[in-house]
Amino acid sequence: MPTVHLLDYVAGNIRSLVNAIEKLGYEVDWIRSPEDVPKAEKLILPGVGHFGHCLTQLSQANYLPAIKKHIEEGKPFMGICVGLQALFEGSEEDPEVPGLGLIPSSLTRFDDQDKSVPHIGWNDANTGGKVMYDLRPDSKYYYVHTYKSPYSKGELEAKGWTVATGTYGKGTASA
Repeated sequence: MPTVHLLDYVAGNIRSLVNAIEKLGYEVDWIRSPEDVPKAEKLILPGVGHFGHCLTQLSQANYLPAIKKHIEEGKPFMGICVGLQALFEGSEEDPEVPGLGLIPSSLTRFDDQDKSVPHIGWNDANTGGKVMYDLRPDSKYYYVHTYKSPYSKGELEAKGWTVATGTYGKGTASA
């Protein structure tokens, strides 16, 4: 059975995530220390809550260098919620706390002048008409987020990133 490694830094209830991973036919192996990260072929970083709190916890536990190295080596990585936000340079949510800086952008809060914030609900993930990591152009995905990555078409792609976008109000959010 293929294995995926899940970083456990006590970031909330991840039982439903483990159930979904196992339903897809993967075994979950837990990362419980920074020394375990190099053993991971496929790494998932879940997250829930506040950007600053998450990054501070990961930093104090000395996970950030190991996570960054894993990604820079081109190994498969999936960040969920704040786990994905950690890849950015920073966030308006806590401007004093830096992110990993792997994605050259900072997260900004949705403007609540023309829409409800946080964004909670079904939306698309526009892949430019192609199937990308099984994100299908005609499918809907469930979002719960208050922050977005400003997006300029082609900018992140030129730096080697694969991007899907979703529009919420006037703002475009990277997915």
